[in-house]
Amino acid sequence: MEWYRLALRHCPHNFSLHDDFYLDDSTADQPKEDVVDANLFPAPSLADKAGSLKDLWEFTLTRYALREELFEAWRKFPASDMLEWLITAYDSREDCHCRSTALELAGKFLGLAGADLVRRAWLDYPEKMHFAGLANASIACLPAEEGFERCFAVFDVLPLKEQRPRMMYMRKFRNPKMLDWIERNIQSPVTTDWGNLASASGIAWDRVMSWLQSGRPLSFAALEALVGVTKDAKEGRLHLHMPVQGLPSPEEVENCLRSYQVADSAQSVQNLINVILQNYTFLGPQGK
Repeated sequence: MEWYRLALRHCPHNFSLHDDFYLDDSTADQPKEDVVDANLFPAPSLADKAGSLKDLWEFTLTRYALREELFEAWRKFPASDMLEWLITAYDSREDCHCRSTALELAGKFLGLAGADLVRRAWLDYPEKMHFAGLANASIACLPAEEGFERCFAVFDVLPLKEQRPRMMYMRKFRNPKMLDWIERNIQSPVTTDWGNLASASGIAWDRVMSWLQSGRPLSFAALEALVGVTKDAKEGRLHLHMPVQGLPSPEEVENCLRSYQVADSAQSVQNLINVILQNYTFLGPQGK
């Protein structure tokens, strides 16, 4: 119970409270001494707190991550009541954990009905809001172009070292403008983040050709993008799959990739091309 109270007040990600030291049910995982009579002071369970929005909100704030059983409890309340409560909860505390949690719930349940709450949250960035929470809520609650433009305006002016970990959020917008950003900003070493961003942003075959012809680092990102497209389809992540538009015949795809292979004989290139050709049917509709 004491852990629960502290997590509610200070955030469960606080170093002294986080999941290296405490399990989800608040059991001390690395106690320096025996915890006396712990069973007499149990932390509340979800069943204990699911009866009202106030109690459920407090319980939610003590979670390391929001999981499906928690979402099921939230679904029992009308969206209108949920919106009213989340606005109140958002304004009740200024810490990022509280406000990011409110936005996560809005994104999960409210859709466009949560747009005004998300727009208010943008006024608190960066002092009292994390980019990750804002990006996910913007994707879920704002009109597509508005959400993208708000996030991109922030993302585009960051140093590259801060952009890299945020690419995973920008890819969720599935916006082809990110392909232009990649062309302007790509630098070695080219990690899979660049290719994943390109594969989710609607890369077309003519742009793949252009990137291959320009050589590294763009050529490597083009191959990673093609691998990403095939992987999303092959592994059933159809909500992420963006088929490559304007694909020529399979023979032309292979000829193009084999030609590039001659110019860049690195083993990593060989491996990527082999994966693409083995799975080329997942790239999208093929030309004849």
